[in-house]
Amino acid sequence: MTVKAAKTIPGPRTRAATTPAVAPGAPEPMAIKDRKVQAAVRELREINDRKIADAARTKVLELVVKQALGDHEEGTIGGAKVVTWKTTIRTSLSATLIKKAYPEIARECTVDSVVRTFKLYTPEG
Repeated sequence: MTVKAAKTIPGPRTRAATTPAVAPGAPEPMAIKDRKVQAAVRELREINDRKIADAARTKVLELVVKQALGDHEEGTIGGAKVVTWKTTIRTSLSATLIKKAYPEIARECTVDSVVRTFKLYTPEG
């Protein structure tokens, strides 16, 4: 599970502006001794494990429904629409292509963000 809070830093990106793996001046790791916080970490791990299992099961169930739908875009049960699977066209802007074709514009339009990422680790063992 990852939670990001971003702070925007406008201006051109330079090597010096890239963020190192560990932020300078970051405090040393804190030993969590509070039992409530330890319990919260355990529960977060359990929830994360269930989310992973649920995501895998969701993919399997979606595949079953998609195979049944075939070329149809809507599925009904008892005459009520219960699922749609529609084809859409998505238009996106390729940052890679812009950087290659217009490197100066890409540099001028690049915005760096400072993020603090929350990651849950499972102890090895």
